Amino acid sequence: MLELTLRIAAVSCREILPLAGHLIGVTGDRRVEELAALLRSLGGTVLHGPTLHVRPISEDDGRLRTATAALIARPPDYLVATTGIGIRGWINAAATWGMANDLVAALGSTTVLARGPKVVGAIAVAGIPDPSTNPAGRTSALLATLER
Repeated sequence: MLELTLRIAAVSCREILPLAGHLIGVTGDRRVEELAALLRSLGGTVLHGPTLHVRPISEDDGRLRTATAALIARPPDYLVATTGIGIRGWINAAATWGMANDLVAALGSTTVLARGPKVVGAIAVAGIPDPSTNPAGRTSALLATLER
């Protein structure tokens, strides 16, 4: 009689990567390599498809400068600020064009809705007064405020 011996390898739970067999979609663009490396180290397969792409202002072709000048000439009723890096980048770009003070002054009477604490911090550093924020920290909450 032929004897078959089956050997079952004992595998420790620590050896099984928690994301093994999972495909993870990463929709962000900033610091994506760092996040993707972490997810891969946990066994995941990463698919990168950014919903927004962060570009240097130098690639703007003058559109931001033109829009900033138009805003200074005719300040908006509302500013919906969703990212701190966006506000900082805009103010810094305006500073390079000699428009930062005019931009901040133009936004002085604008109702500023900020998504969360990072945006509020960037707005405060820029000198734009009294942003309001929603504790939920979601863009949808800001839009609901505008709908009222």
